[in-house]
Amino acid sequence: MTVASVLLINLLIAMFSNTFDRLQLDTDCIWKFQHYSYVCYHLTLPSLPPPLIIFSHIYRVMIYIFSHKFKIEWFYQKYIQHTNRSKFKIIADERLTKTIESIEDALGNEVYFLSLKTDRKQINQSTDLNEERVHSSQEILINKIKTLENQVQTMQNQQSNMFGYLEYLMNGIKKIGGDDIEMPKLLHQNSELLFYEKAFGKQLTVVSPTSYRAADKYGVKLTSEEEDQFYAVWDAEAWRTMPMLDGSLEACHLLHQAGYELVCVTAMPPRFADHRLENFRSHGFPIDRVIGTGWDGENPSNNPKKQAIEELHPVVFVDDSRRNFKDIQGVHTQLVFIDRYHDEPKQFANIYYDVQYPSLLAFVHDFLNTEHGQEIVWAERPASLLPAISR
Repeated sequence: MTVASVLLINLLIAMFSNTFDRLQLDTDCIWKFQHYSYVCYHLTLPSLPPPLIIFSHIYRVMIYIFSHKFKIEWFYQKYIQHTNRSKFKIIADERLTKTIESIEDALGNEVYFLSLKTDRKQINQSTDLNEERVHSSQEILINKIKTLENQVQTMQNQQSNMFGYLEYLMNGIKKIGGDDIEMPKLLHQNSELLFYEKAFGKQLTVVSPTSYRAADKYGVKLTSEEEDQFYAVWDAEAWRTMPMLDGSLEACHLLHQAGYELVCVTAMPPRFADHRLENFRSHGFPIDRVIGTGWDGENPSNNPKKQAIEELHPVVFVDDSRRNFKDIQGVHTQLVFIDRYHDEPKQFANIYYDVQYPSLLAFVHDFLNTEHGQEIVWAERPASLLPAISR
């Protein structure tokens, strides 16, 4: 309470001091104006009081007559002084006046041009600042839009995955006893549901979740014209919006933390490799390189990934299709097959691979827990596939 009282008293003292200072300044200003008016009034009065003021008037009349009628210089100067009520040391004639005016014009022009330069500099600086602000605001807006697009795409992928899970649940409930509900791993073909609907305005239903071919998985067949229509939509958007396989993100981060460099080798057209890399980064995969090999149109049975794998010479090559291991030989690379399909074509059944796992995450756990694969029971590779010994 005492502190509050002291603060209140100090506040009142400060307010009174401020009011007193302002009143004193105003009073001083008013007094000076009144003093000036009083002095000016006395200067207009004659020097002699009445009735002696008649002599002052006679003196003024004489000065006027001798200065204007008789043109006497001394009386003319007195008349000028009396008219101006001041005594000038120098009286400017016409020549002096022109000289002064020329000097003033020159100085005025110099000041004017200097002010123009200053204004231009200020305008240029303000323009540069405005441009920088516009560019920075545009960059911020573009970054926000990209972030928003990625978030929207992630939400769409999650929604598509959720619909797939719900459909599997419904199919499981229809089975006898409800004990055979199957929760398969998420497949990248789920994207085909979305893009089929965009291309044709229809929704697909999953018929066989673990089928190798999308046509068998969804029970649909497309004509050549329909395929062109579908792939026109697919190529424009699909490679940027692929959902991730269940457990694949965790598996890749485990390998990356263990010091391995991850490279994606895909049979997609090379022109879409940047789209696929953008897709990986949107999901948070530690993948910095995507190699698009494309397909051999003249020889479709050729393995499109063979040359890239033999040039990379990786520690491990993991794929979910047996045909992508075809003819890979002469490298120490371990070939790991992720078996996710029940009906991959029989012509690929005899293609060699070193080991088989049900998922990428299962292989990574086994690989890292066994001294980086040293204790994994790898199949005995045929002699024709062993690397040639250089001599």
